[in-house]
Formats: sequence, C-alpha cells, structure tokens
Amino acid sequence: MGLIDQYQSVGESCSFSLTLADGDTRILSYVNPHFVEKTGFTKNDAIGHSCKFLQADKTPEAIQNYMRTRLESGRPIFCELINYRKDGSPFVNRLIVLEINPTPRVNFYLGLQNPMDYETTEDMKTIKLKTLEDLELTEDDLDHYIRNHLMFLQTQDPKALESAIEKLRHLILNLDDKERYPHIRK
Repeated sequence: MGLIDQYQSVGESCSFSLTLADGDTRILSYVNPHFVEKTGFTKNDAIGHSCKFLQADKTPEAIQNYMRTRLESGRPIFCELINYRKDGSPFVNRLIVLEINPTPRVNFYLGLQNPMDYETTEDMKTIKLKTLEDLELTEDDLDHYIRNHLMFLQTQDPKALESAIEKLRHLILNLDDKERYPHIRK
C-alpha cells in the first residue's frame, strides 16, 4: 500500500474533513466522507476540481494571495475563510494545507478542514476571520510546529500517520487556546 493509499485509508475513518490534491495541478484526487457530509458535495462533484469551487469567488484577495504565496514557497497554510456548501449556505472553514513530498517524483497536498459552524447566516455577517496575527502566532513558529509533525506524515506506518493527522487536527481546533500552545506564540 502506497502513501497516498494510506492517507485515503485514514481519511475514510476520520471525524473531520481530509482532502488530497495533486502537487502540480492542485486538483483534488480524494475527499473523505466527512468532507462530503459537511459540504454537501459528492466525491464526484469534488474530485477533478480545485478546492476553489468552495469559495464561490467570494474569498478576499488578501487571503487568496496569502494562500498562493504560501503554496508557491512550499510553506504550510493556516487560515480561516468563508466557504459555501453545495446548497449555497456559508460556513467558516479553518484549514491547514501541507505539501507532502515522500519522494522526488511524488508530491501532493494534504488539506485538513474544520468547519466552524455558526447558528445563522446573520452570525456569519459579523464573524471576523482569524489570522495568524489574531492568534498571536508567527508564520515561522507555526511552520516549525507543523514541520515537527511532517516527518510522521510521510511514514508508511498507518498508526503513526493517523496519530500525526490527529495532532494536526487538534492544533486546528485549539489554536485559539494560548494556554495549550504557548510555545508557538510571539
């Protein structure tokens, strides 16, 4: 079983959204059942497309530039952005995207998404999307923290891979907690 197969196997049982995209084209090659459940898009709707279809052309240019710059430099992405489900309803998506390079000939992007659900569309109008600065994090400190887990994300050991993905999910959910992650603060 190859590394991509391992990710898909872990993704099938995850309680959060996990996606894989081609490292060159950034086209989705895998979305897990949780992604389908949370977005309403089927695997057939998503696979073969860029994740941009979730943005509905409403993502601020500053966030688009941040994501593009980070991807082009091979650095992890952390951000919150407003995405849209298939039915058109908005949700805040807190995500981490990492480039995985297990061999010089194979690379792909791992996306871990955590929809931050709000009660009503009115709540969405007042939401302030969190940035690294809002969380008092530096890009370098976040990069370092994530890269500490990256070697485990390139392992053939399914248990180590599952553990590393779960630790990153935990990070996504708890980055606001200054008590829990004081070591990655400014």
